[in-house]
Amino acid sequence: MRRCDITNLVESTSDPAFAVDSDGLVLAWNASAEALFGIGAAEALDTPCRDLLRGVDECGTVCSEDCTVRQAVEGGRPVGNFDLQVDTPQGPRWCNVSVLAAHDRATGALYSIHIVRQVDLRKR
Repeated sequence: MRRCDITNLVESTSDPAFAVDSDGLVLAWNASAEALFGIGAAEALDTPCRDLLRGVDECGTVCSEDCTVRQAVEGGRPVGNFDLQVDTPQGPRWCNVSVLAAHDRATGALYSIHIVRQVDLRKR
């Protein structure tokens, strides 16, 4: 799957979505992600996703240099959906995140596509 295909997938959903490369840098960021996180695509692209989301769960920091999603994708392991509290302009919000792994056979590049759904009321 080519990088342009990844971008097209991210842009094809009305849910907030973004794609990350194997270095943890954002390579696609859709309009719904812009609305949820209050960060435009121009600012998000090529930025570590951990710096944009600042995600935590009930046990502490999740989004870090040691990203478990990146490790799973690199190891060829599937990633189950998970809840994550992220920074938004309205303050911290709980979201459920699904991750799809993609592989560019031509270049060997690995990508993770994150699809985000707000679940703040359910978490409360």
